[in-house]
Amino acid sequence: MFRQTQQSLCNVALQRFHLCCGCRPGFIGNWRITTLNMKTILSIICLSLISILSLSQNIIHFDTLISKTINVNESFDLKFLDWPSTGYTWYLPVKCDSTKVKIQLSKKELMAGDFPKGGKWISTYTFSGLFKGRYLLEYYYGRSWLTEKINTCTINLMVK
Repeated sequence: MFRQTQQSLCNVALQRFHLCCGCRPGFIGNWRITTLNMKTILSIICLSLISILSLSQNIIHFDTLISKTINVNESFDLKFLDWPSTGYTWYLPVKCDSTKVKIQLSKKELMAGDFPKGGKWISTYTFSGLFKGRYLLEYYYGRSWLTEKINTCTINLMVK
């Protein structure tokens, strides 16, 4: 029963694929598609979608420009990928006026696969708008004691 359902799902997927691409049933270009090949193709597509969805968790690890509009007393989180054992972290070189925008480290976790301690960390910061206005925050990735800046994350924050 399960195998029959699985085969019928593969057949439906193949039919829809052939309608979209206009090629003859059972072939993609000159390749003959079997049920086993179709399972492999569907598995690759599913794994690709899973990896894309996991990357969409917005972990910042390269040059980024973020424009965000929030209401007063509303907050949002951003995740930054740090590597503190080497000295490379995201830092805010100019202190932000904490009476207008509150920035708080809300979570720090060791990235999976980087055990034992000393690997990459994911730092989650919570940003809260306390007063109306437009604020520009620039985070730099690098060693804070050096002038070298490897990456920049610019946050344009509008508080309504």
